[in-house]
Amino acid sequence: MDEQKLNSVIEEKVRAAVAIGNADLLKNISSMITQISAPVAFSSRQSETPVFKRKSNEEQYKLNSKVLDKIEDSLSIIHSSPEQAKASLAEGIIYIHF
Repeated sequence: MDEQKLNSVIEEKVRAAVAIGNADLLKNISSMITQISAPVAFSSRQSETPVFKRKSNEEQYKLNSKVLDKIEDSLSIIHSSPEQAKASLAEGIIYIHF
């Protein structure tokens, strides 16, 4: 009888550990899918670079694109990595100031 109880307890503990591991794995996979899919959607816009008459307009467009990239990067990772999102936003701010 004691052996059955012991086996039952062990089985219960293993199931609980596997359930926790599966939940963590699912969370990580979901986060990775979000990170991978978000930049792909944004990068399609960047392939269509317009032609400008003035060099200054082209430079402004490039700067705006860099800032937009940083903001979009931040949005795509805000839930999974808030610190990286903050760093990306700070980089965008630096582009604007300098």
